[in-house]
Amino acid sequence: MSAEPERPDGEGTHPTDGPSGEPPQRPRVRNLKRSEGAALIIVMTSIAVLLVTLTEFHASTSTALVASTADRDALKAEYLARSGVNLTRLLLATEPQVRTVIGPILAAMTKTPSTPQLNVWDCADTILGAFSDYEANLATARSAGVDMSAATGVGNTGGRFEVLAITENAMLNISRPVANSDDVARQRQALCLYGLLGGFQEPSPYDALFERRDADGQFTTREDVIASIIDWWDYDTERTTFDPAAGRVTSGGAEDDLYSRLRDPYDVKNAPFDSIEELRLVRGMSDEMWANLVEPDPDDPRARVLTIYGSGNVNVNYGSPQAIWCAICSQASTTTLCTDPAEATKFVTLLNTIRSMARIPMFQAGQNNTLLAFVRGQGLYQELAGFLGEDNPLLFKPIQTPPGLENAFVDAARIFSLYVTGVVGQTRVRIHTVANLDETWNPPPPNTGGQTPMGVLQYWRMD
Repeated sequence: MSAEPERPDGEGTHPTDGPSGEPPQRPRVRNLKRSEGAALIIVMTSIAVLLVTLTEFHASTSTALVASTADRDALKAEYLARSGVNLTRLLLATEPQVRTVIGPILAAMTKTPSTPQLNVWDCADTILGAFSDYEANLATARSAGVDMSAATGVGNTGGRFEVLAITENAMLNISRPVANSDDVARQRQALCLYGLLGGFQEPSPYDALFERRDADGQFTTREDVIASIIDWWDYDTERTTFDPAAGRVTSGGAEDDLYSRLRDPYDVKNAPFDSIEELRLVRGMSDEMWANLVEPDPDDPRARVLTIYGSGNVNVNYGSPQAIWCAICSQASTTTLCTDPAEATKFVTLLNTIRSMARIPMFQAGQNNTLLAFVRGQGLYQELAGFLGEDNPLLFKPIQTPPGLENAFVDAARIFSLYVTGVVGQTRVRIHTVANLDETWNPPPPNTGGQTPMGVLQYWRMD
């Protein structure tokens, strides 16, 4: 046998050699590297999982925070709007006291024996500014010489409210009126609507609305639309027929026949309207007619011409010129003011111009109706003619008004639509409510009770 090679140290064997004299096994470097790589992967995976978990937790927490903040702001905005509604109702209820103070001054300015109701609702947003946005109104108060430091019940609320109040008797009523009997209401409403739809004029700007089929494939005339509106709120089940030439409203036949032939048939309500949107259910109320007559500007409720909350009479001072013109023409339909579109345009334009110059009550209702005197060419009309010249093209031709027309007008507002928007940050909550302050109001049977000092709410909607 060949001799074993010597060890580097010169010895034949090494103390650490195994029993057979073989040298010990060295550590496997490759296995060690694999273990270190697996540990690194585990650590990185754990970090990634933790990072994903923390990111998800942060996202869910941020979402919950944003949602909670939005809910908080929405709740604050809602109660700011509710506060605005109640403060506006209080302002309307205290108008008689305000009129007592400044009424004599206005009576002297308008040359009327007494002062009609003041339009405090038009100034509600400004008057209630200290309650709405305290910080923003401090400078205004200081400039007016008012010290707000001693005021109680006002302060920074973290938001504000915006008030828009309009009187409902500034528009034409299309529901069952409280001021007239059913027969009188039908006839007066039919004639007013006929004038609004351009029936007294030839040609009419609304002729195109009645010259094509509606969504159900039917032709609808002016008379059909008017009869359908009246049939919706009157209590009988007979179909209304309107004859504009005779100015007469009659009944006969079944009114539900018109709706039973629709693709989705339904019955006539035979009760007063509950909301203005309900008018869309009436036969002939197309989108074009809605946009032209009911809601010309969806963002501005003041552009609305029709109402379901009015008493049936139009306000001489705050009624829209178009509504006043329709009320006049309902009983003076053969006059040039009603049959000549140019004369009608002059009347509406002149009335708008007068109001833009002085937003104060200019006319008085009752037996000595100064608005009708203006229409006859007296009073304020004479002053304008003297200033502008009698041949001025801005002036309409005066007409003779029939007796009894004064009963179609009032100079006091008792029912108001309040649009109050609460604003907190980017959150806006709007409340639309109808406040009835009519002292003679009583709830319909079988309900009991009566009017309250701040009125009753007939409608409530929150968006």
